[in-house]
Amino acid sequence: MVVPDFELICEIMLVAEGFIEARLLARKFITLYQLCKELLSKQVVQLEELLAVRHSVFIVGNAGTGKSQVLKSLNKTYQIMKKRPVWTDLNPKAVTNDELFGIINPATREWKDGLFSSIMRELANITHDGPKWIVLDGDIDPMWIESLNTVMDDNKVHEVHPGIFVCHPPPPALSLRQGQVLPNGYQPPSSSI
Repeated sequence: MVVPDFELICEIMLVAEGFIEARLLARKFITLYQLCKELLSKQVVQLEELLAVRHSVFIVGNAGTGKSQVLKSLNKTYQIMKKRPVWTDLNPKAVTNDELFGIINPATREWKDGLFSSIMRELANITHDGPKWIVLDGDIDPMWIESLNTVMDDNKVHEVHPGIFVCHPPPPALSLRQGQVLPNGYQPPSSSI
């Protein structure tokens, strides 16, 4: 198999754009791209290792720093490995807290799922063992992050509204595998948590 000479290709592109020191610049560009490729690979491996032991992970950084690319790379890797990943994007700042998590109608005491609760139910109904992710893509906001605080700790219980809890049984991962709505005060058997 013939491997393309990326340095030569880069040099030709730079010469075509009018750069006089194209050879030196091409060498620097190729070195930079190689370092970026290695760094991206390392971040993807770190994310996979974190997901093996944690059920929620924050990837935080400025715009354009590769956060989405790390997730997409891991997702593509899982697809190639036939692990059947399921990824759902959600921008929590695009809706109100009630639209995000759900609300109880004060008159009827009837629960109405929000986007997050609905997505969790959908993912819980998927029967295969592949990773299931809810990606909250957007600025971290104290209003919605506080509501997820109990989900992110080791209790894996999300109080979506006073008296309504959603439990996330193991195995730990960012994937939310099975969600159960439990009444306030109900303690599920230790085998189901």
